[in-house]
Amino acid sequence: MKKIIKGVLFLMLIGLLSACGDTTDPVTSTQASTVATTTATTADPGVFLPDFYFDFRDANTLYSCSDFHNLSAQATENGMRMIFLDDDGDGICFDPYFSLPSPSAKNRFAIEEYHYVVILADTTRADLPGIFRFRTRGLSADSYPSIYFTYSDTGRQKILLDLTDASSVQFVAPQDAPLQGLCTDFRLDVLENEANVSDEFTLEAVAFFKTLEEAERFTALPTSSASEPSDTVIDSSDKWLAEEFSNPSAGYRARKLLYNFNVGYDFTLDSLQHMGYGGVLNNVPYNADYLKDREDFALLDRAFAQARDKGMELWLYDEYQWPSGKAFGYVIDSNPDFEATGVEMLMISGKGNIDYTLSDDYLTLLGASLRTTDGLIPLETDGRSVRAAHEGSYSLFLFARRYTYSPDRTEDRSDFTTLRDVDLLNPDAVAKFIEITSDKYRDELGESFADVAAFFTDEPNLGNRDYQNFVVWTDALPQAFFEMHGYDLLEHLPSLFMGTTELDRTVRINFYQTVSELFSRAYTQQISAWCAENGVSSSGHLLFEESLFRQIETYGGDFMRIVSEMDIPGGDILHVEAENLLNRDTEVGSVIGLKYVASAAKNVGKTDVMLEFTPLANTNARFLDDPARYAIEGATIATFCGANTFCVICPDSSFTVSALQTFNTYIGRINALLDQATTVTPIGLFVPTDSARAVHLVDTSSENSIDKSLKNCAMTLLQNGLDFTFLDSFSIESAEVQNGKLKIGLGEYAVVLMPETTVLSVAVAEKLAEFEAQGGQVIWTGRKPTASDRLGEGEALQAILANLGESISIYDAKLIPTLQAAAAPELIVSGADSGIWISHYTRLDCQKDIYYVANLSASTVEFTVSFPDNSTFDVYTPMDGSITTTNVAELTVPAYHGVLIVR
Repeated sequence: MKKIIKGVLFLMLIGLLSACGDTTDPVTSTQASTVATTTATTADPGVFLPDFYFDFRDANTLYSCSDFHNLSAQATENGMRMIFLDDDGDGICFDPYFSLPSPSAKNRFAIEEYHYVVILADTTRADLPGIFRFRTRGLSADSYPSIYFTYSDTGRQKILLDLTDASSVQFVAPQDAPLQGLCTDFRLDVLENEANVSDEFTLEAVAFFKTLEEAERFTALPTSSASEPSDTVIDSSDKWLAEEFSNPSAGYRARKLLYNFNVGYDFTLDSLQHMGYGGVLNNVPYNADYLKDREDFALLDRAFAQARDKGMELWLYDEYQWPSGKAFGYVIDSNPDFEATGVEMLMISGKGNIDYTLSDDYLTLLGASLRTTDGLIPLETDGRSVRAAHEGSYSLFLFARRYTYSPDRTEDRSDFTTLRDVDLLNPDAVAKFIEITSDKYRDELGESFADVAAFFTDEPNLGNRDYQNFVVWTDALPQAFFEMHGYDLLEHLPSLFMGTTELDRTVRINFYQTVSELFSRAYTQQISAWCAENGVSSSGHLLFEESLFRQIETYGGDFMRIVSEMDIPGGDILHVEAENLLNRDTEVGSVIGLKYVASAAKNVGKTDVMLEFTPLANTNARFLDDPARYAIEGATIATFCGANTFCVICPDSSFTVSALQTFNTYIGRINALLDQATTVTPIGLFVPTDSARAVHLVDTSSENSIDKSLKNCAMTLLQNGLDFTFLDSFSIESAEVQNGKLKIGLGEYAVVLMPETTVLSVAVAEKLAEFEAQGGQVIWTGRKPTASDRLGEGEALQAILANLGESISIYDAKLIPTLQAAAAPELIVSGADSGIWISHYTRLDCQKDIYYVANLSASTVEFTVSFPDNSTFDVYTPMDGSITTTNVAELTVPAYHGVLIVR
């Protein structure tokens, strides 16, 4: 869902840790940026905790640092030891720097209040200066006011800087002075500019002071011991999965999407593991030599080897940023015919004879139609021009093929967003992408490739996002259309853009069915086949999972079938606020998209569902006050809706280390319980893709009413404690009907809920009729369809549907009781008026019943759970790791947290 914000992430949060102890060694001092003086040995009064400080002897502080440039780091009892890296093989480290943790929202301070900073460090190099860079709110991202300072001597010393001294602070932009407002970011250029790799530098502390007197008095922080992950471990050793639940294995924790490693990968891996991550998702660096530099692959190989030795799971990312399929432009470089094209409808008005020739912006003219009082009349073309005798005014519609990449844009390889689009409907183009990318990783990583668990593909699409009067195209499309539907597409091009007749709508349905089929064959099927042949899983996600309109626009529709062809189907969530995820009107970033993916996996017998997830919410004031809370809230909603394989993209410096440990442990505990589990719900909710296709690019309001009806049904069920599985035409057509149930993949359904549906295939109607005849229940919440996806089948469809099912509006008060009678979970929940969502799972490996009970309201809820037979059960609480046995559980669950009931 780079749809909106991917890459626009920010630094925000670090927690402050307290300690106690005694004095330390004498220090030397550097006042401001020029004068160095030696201080006398200090006594106890100089050892204290300032209002705001970073203690680099503490592992949580150490691993909250980020953006290391030609540096790695190592935890020692004296502080953070810098390791200077040789970037050119000459023994020299150029411009070593890193970012310090940022002030947390709860510990923000203004530059007007805190004038002074003290740096305590130990160095073997005194002939190179250092730079302390900092930023206040309101400054641009590239504006770092700086204070240069010199080290007075080698050894342990104290550097005292005045952040408001106009004679010392250097500004990138003069208009940034004077500094004012809240401090946001800090960076330390350790040695400016060229250190030796053999140099030693250990950073002990950085502290901030309101008064010069306090800053001058300060000599050390009290002694503290390095912190370790503080996961709560509760002794429940006699319980099922107790050990795994207490401390989940790496595979259940999140993988961190880093994009690439630098030479300081050892510190990176140490820090990620300390934060609770269980794996990494990486690629070679994004640079002009992308996929071409063997040393880049060798670096990745070494980093992967160390990650493997740490027990971390390894994934590969398959593109230079996104969307996948371009290979940084190399695919089109290999063959210009692989560039994506489409057909644009041009509307030309004139008077007299018709004489029109395409401009050079277009490739060819596929057809032309003249509007008359008798309708549209096709005109002959020579592939570039159309000429015809005519009297009076005319309106002419031309169907011109052009590159999808618009002619007014210039490709710039330094900006991946400008790369031309690849024809992902062409299997040869995708085969070239696989050869350039996947084959390269396999061949260069050699034996280490066997340790790679999955390939991640990112938002492949056809490049036509938000285009008007434009449809995708490929050379093979007309022939494939004819083979699938039995008539000539080129004779009906106007119907792709306009018209409301049955023929117009059927042409659009059949066109997008063909596009989906070609995309599936060329992309997901081909990539998954390569992965199967090479011993890795295929995963990743498509674009715009949440909206039928967007699914049709970007790959023709049939989202569930296409995404299910991945070994680990995936989605993404980049807005984690509950109010966004749970809003039935949210187009991008709602739970609907994730429910689509989880349903698609279930319908083909799969239990793993990948989620590209950022714990960062929008930058609203509430989020800034407590980002860790939002991470847990988003994780609760995501896991409830089926995600169990997390790939996280947020910068770790946005959170305290302890918050990341909590997040990773929380999702790890849930995933451990729900491993190899599938939802148990008798409700199937139909996805009317063909109804949306019929009106695509014609009547947006009609399309929206179809999508809105579907989303309204979905959210109404969930908010009433009723889980469901999305069922598309493909899954219903292939279903088995047994004992009044539709058996599809891992599910069995006694009720099929039909939202507003205008188009339905005869095959689906026949299967629903068979289902109802054996005792199944079909409920129409909107109008019944009157049209099929094939011409001439409307009457046959209506005959099948005439007496099929019961009509109950989504707004009818009897709908929920009707569904509850057939599908209410056995678990009894009492005492909560609303906000409790329930999903029933069964473990396929041991037949355990698990009820995921989530409080998806904005406040803490107290309620009681039990079973009708008064049987005992275990309550697993993922936030603290506790397991409790009871037959009646009185629960207090915070807002947007969950518990799992196991029996």
